[in-house]
Amino acid sequence: MKGLLLKDCSLYLHLYGKSLILMLLLFTVMGIFSPGFNVVIGWLLPFYGIFLLQTEQSCNWDLYACSLPVSRAQIVSARFIFVLALMGIGAIVSLFSGALGVLFSSMMPDEVVAGTFGGILPFLPLGGLTLFFNYRFGPSKSRILLAVICLLPMAILLISNFAGDGQGMRGFMNWIDQNVLLAALAFASICIFFFALFWVLSIRCCKKMDF
Repeated sequence: MKGLLLKDCSLYLHLYGKSLILMLLLFTVMGIFSPGFNVVIGWLLPFYGIFLLQTEQSCNWDLYACSLPVSRAQIVSARFIFVLALMGIGAIVSLFSGALGVLFSSMMPDEVVAGTFGGILPFLPLGGLTLFFNYRFGPSKSRILLAVICLLPMAILLISNFAGDGQGMRGFMNWIDQNVLLAALAFASICIFFFALFWVLSIRCCKKMDF
């Protein structure tokens, strides 16, 4: 598995290294003045990682990987670990950008921490779901399904706001304000659970694939 991770890191830096450095510098500077931009950094790194893995799968990388002395579970796990590592690096860079914002602007430390993890944690289930869809339906169909799934919550939110005058959503947000720690733990637990679930399901799908 170590070789698979090194391969991913090498390809990642070779294909996206220069553009990522420029964008990271840009969003880091912008994140000093606005907490929203430092959250983008946490999404940017794993997003490029998933795009790289989708490209590999379109080129039938798994067919070649199965000829290597590694199991299919290790092939899938290497991809999930790679995306997870990129999320961790993104969170560190995002927090660093936010810390600069605390020093040089009016940003508050609790805003930086809450914004960083509140913005990055949703990528756990989203990234896991994307990888699962790649194994289950292939890269092309997975992009369509992912777009539909991302748009669905927005549509439900808009419909509920128009239908119920936004009362339900306001009540939910008020509950979060009154139970911040409980809500944060519940949210983090749900994100981690679904990431692990999609990891296991992806391994099962890969084992059933015929190469």
